[in-house]
Amino acid sequence: MTISASTAFDLVKNGDLDALKALLASDPSHAATRNEQGVSLLMFARYQFKLDAVEAILAAGIPLDLFEAAALGKADRLRELLDAGDSANAFAPDGMTPLGLACFFGQPEAARLLLSRGADVGTASQNPMKVAPIHAAVAGKNAEVIDLILSSNPDVNAKQQQGWTAIHSAAMHGDLALLEKLLARGADPRVKNDDGKTPLDLATEKVQETIIQKLKR
Repeated sequence: MTISASTAFDLVKNGDLDALKALLASDPSHAATRNEQGVSLLMFARYQFKLDAVEAILAAGIPLDLFEAAALGKADRLRELLDAGDSANAFAPDGMTPLGLACFFGQPEAARLLLSRGADVGTASQNPMKVAPIHAAVAGKNAEVIDLILSSNPDVNAKQQQGWTAIHSAAMHGDLALLEKLLARGADPRVKNDDGKTPLDLATEKVQETIIQKLKR
């Protein structure tokens, strides 16, 4: 029976770990499958936060590419690929950068390595989300990664999809520590997203009282 490439993606999406392991055991090459957008099975599982599936795919022994190594924090493999000539500023098939992936998935060692190899802290993803490393770091909520990116002098007022900035996210989620760090780096508390909403507007909607008082001051 011929198994289509989409079968492995369906198994990951549906959380059918036993069937996925059986498929990979029968033919480990399925671990190298990519979907129509060029996203690997491993990255698809990571985006789905199916960590058991990630481990099962890794066990098949397929070498990691640059983006997988960054997303999973496999610094040794990442260093090997960079030494071999892979660019720290490459774009994945879905438009993400290695640094953006390391930031989003909370991988400080990978992020630090990429920055040391020339990764541009200001480069946004080549997709409609327009996610720069600062946005990815804030979304990933890893304090070490956030501090690393902020110390690399990013544009803290950079806008991603729908005009959102990092301070919009901090205000909406009630993250006072992050808000204060962003303000200290020059984040504009009056900036409006595409809906015309400021960080204060979002904090008010979510009843984030501490944030509201901070922004009013």
